[in-house]
Amino acid sequence: MTATVVSTQPLTRRKTRVANLVLILFPIVIGAGMLWLRHVEVQRLASRQIQNYGSVPPFQLTNQDGKPFGSSNLAGKIWIADFIYSTCPGPCPMISTRMSEMQKPLEKTDVHFVSFTPPLPAVAKTPSRCIAHE
Repeated sequence: MTATVVSTQPLTRRKTRVANLVLILFPIVIGAGMLWLRHVEVQRLASRQIQNYGSVPPFQLTNQDGKPFGSSNLAGKIWIADFIYSTCPGPCPMISTRMSEMQKPLEKTDVHFVSFTPPLPAVAKTPSRCIAHE
């Protein structure tokens, strides 16, 4: 009787190569898929229409430096505004933080941020005395 010895070493090497190939190709395929999805999303966002919410009536206020500031300073520009009270302990600090967070990624764009703060009641009681912070 003769004994036949079968070596499993080539099969093990083949499995190791396949496993290594999968470990290398998997992140590449996932990365390529994510880049493609990002490209599709950017194209979708670029083609959408921006809704018109209307026009802001002309206004004239005073900025943080005591100088006149009004709608003419913002004419033809893209701007985002918020209305806060400097003495507000509630949502105003959170709104200011969010505006600051929004401003950072848009620093090198043509988007302007404006915060409107009404004066304290003891200082002035007319709405036209609001302060605009550029």
